[in-house]
Parts: sequence; C-alpha cells; structure tokens
Amino acid sequence: KFSYSFNSLFVSIINIVLLDQYNNYIDTLVKNYQIISASTNIHNDVIDNSINTIIIDEYDFTNVNNIHLIASFTTSSVLEPVNIYSYYKLNVKLSARFKQIMGE
Repeated sequence: KFSYSFNSLFVSIINIVLLDQYNNYIDTLVKNYQIISASTNIHNDVIDNSINTIIIDEYDFTNVNNIHLIASFTTSSVLEPVNIYSYYKLNVKLSARFKQIMGE
C-alpha cells in the first residue's frame, strides 16, 4: 500500500517502476496514476494537503531490488503563471504486509 501527501497546485501523474539488482527493468507496478492535488484558496495558496492511497494486491516482489517513482506535473488547470518553489514536495510512504505459509 502506498500512501503519500502532496502540497501543490499541480496535477501529478506517477508511475512506479520495479528494477532488479542491476537496475534492469522488471515491471511497471503503477502506470499513469493521477494524484489528487491539494486544496487551495482563491489566491492559489495551499490550505490542505491531499492524501492518496494506492493498494496493490498479490504482487510477487521476488527479484525486485529497487523501486523508482517517476512523477510528472502539469499546471494546465491554472489560468495564470505558477511559481515552482523548492519547498514543494511529494512524500511517499511504502508499507507492506507479508504472509508466509509454513511448510511451503
């Protein structure tokens, strides 16, 4: 389960790519997932972060050594110029539940 908060006016599309120990591509775990942007006031100031959750069931991570999150941003919904600041951030939290069956 991936959970993250994002504070910006931007709409973001993410892809999560899985790589092996040599950074060779294995698979795309998440493709073109749109992050819901933060809430803003009439001055386009962020007033509340958004939290998005992606749930991935039953994936075999046996040969996965690296996970890359690739994000692209657009401001097409805003009609005036948008400043991009260094404090804009995308926080990602990766959590997992494992089930091991004894004797297998």
